[in-house]
Amino acid sequence: MRGEWRMVLQLIALGRLSPAEAERLLLASSAGRETAWVVAGCVLLATIGLVESHAGALLQIGHAVSLASQVLGRVL
Repeated sequence: MRGEWRMVLQLIALGRLSPAEAERLLLASSAGRETAWVVAGCVLLATIGLVESHAGALLQIGHAVSLASQVLGRVL
């Protein structure tokens, strides 16, 4: 972020960018970064949800196998 601020300040000093334009540019830059963090957080939470749901399914399969082996053990 500091590099962006320096570049914007240099452009203002050179007269290529007005202070109002610089403010809009920096706000847009920080808003884009904030959006990226929100998207990354959502992806992380979705991934955790998928892992937990698969773990639950595996646990249920394990219970089913255990029950089947008990039933088959009684039959045999």
